[in-house]
Amino acid sequence: MTAVQRVAELRKMSGLLALLFACVTLGGNVAAQTRGENHSRKPRGKIIEIENVQALIPDVEVFDHRGKHVHLYSDLIKDKVVLLSFFYTRCTYVCSMQGASLAKVQKELEPLGKNVFLISISMDPRDDTPDKLRQWGRTFGAGSRWSIVSSDTPEMSKMIKAFTGEDPGPKDLHSSTVFLGNDRTGKWLATDGLFGPKTLVSYLTKLSANDANKR
Repeated sequence: MTAVQRVAELRKMSGLLALLFACVTLGGNVAAQTRGENHSRKPRGKIIEIENVQALIPDVEVFDHRGKHVHLYSDLIKDKVVLLSFFYTRCTYVCSMQGASLAKVQKELEPLGKNVFLISISMDPRDDTPDKLRQWGRTFGAGSRWSIVSSDTPEMSKMIKAFTGEDPGPKDLHSSTVFLGNDRTGKWLATDGLFGPKTLVSYLTKLSANDANKR
């Protein structure tokens, strides 16, 4: 092999080594990026079980009727006893009746403990602006233990469908089901939100008592 041939052969080998190194480096970067994406896509929040059905309560940022931005799970639900209801401000039938019932329920929350709250989640986040939530809250006299929230995010859309069985958006007729839970004990149940305030308060009372027993 001549000197010229040796140089050419060395250059060829160097090129192959460089290509191999580039592939290894690129593969490592892709793997690291993939791990980062998988980590970032890991759902934040808490998976709960209601009547053998699992649903994720995401820790997404929502805006409430007071004009504040808070996180749904960590700020409003974590370590609390809550009643979740789903509504939209343009609804004049089910939501109005349910709103009037919850207005009475909130007056009974004080004796149940400091960690018992109502959370109403808009099913029509594209239309329900902070101003509309604020007005809806005023209509039913929402106090400090009642948060009325909305968020137009994929995570919230999945949650709405998991709980209601329907995609976000206004409906001519929709379910009046509400969901009550104790985040400490993991106990959740579903009931009709139109059963009346006494029934809803009785469920919240039992959930609060379970929390006290666990402590």
